Amino acid sequence: MDKAIETLINSKKEILKSIENTKNKLVRIWDTIPSFDSAQNNDTNEKFQMLQGTNMIYSKIAEMIDSYGEISLLGSEKDYLNLYHGDFLDCFVQSSSQQQFRMLSGCSKKTTYIFDDIQRNNVRNLSGNLVKSFLCFIIKDNCEILCFLKNTGPAISLVAMWTNSKSIIHSMSLLFEMLWYKSRNNHL
Repeated sequence: MDKAIETLINSKKEILKSIENTKNKLVRIWDTIPSFDSAQNNDTNEKFQMLQGTNMIYSKIAEMIDSYGEISLLGSEKDYLNLYHGDFLDCFVQSSSQQQFRMLSGCSKKTTYIFDDIQRNNVRNLSGNLVKSFLCFIIKDNCEILCFLKNTGPAISLVAMWTNSKSIIHSMSLLFEMLWYKSRNNHL
């Protein structure tokens, strides 16, 4: 029994010696990894997040519209029906005077009821092929965007991309502004 315990102790000592010998090597490797100061890089880091399935996407939408200063939303009739039935449009009914929102919709006359409780001057109708191109996005405060990537499969395979990329947000904001201007006479 003594010999077995002594062998076990010796094997553990060998493991410790091996760790001690690799300590310096591990410290050198660790030091070569670049460190990021979160306070300095917080504003400059662009993040991209892929979201799959309605649960993940709806959670991100709820997070975005929970507290906003300005929201720009573009979508097709189907997109707005999904938002309506998911109770996401309710926050625009009770928006404060400090919160601004604009919606570009591809809704037909039969589905305009979803905007009944929303200020109609904040909603404009799009016509033409753009609505059929399945373009849908939400821009929050010009600092984050959620773009839907359409799938033809079941709702579980619905995919969206969220990002805080300034260039993507700027491009999509320009598109939204152009479409908002072109649809100036198409109030719901």
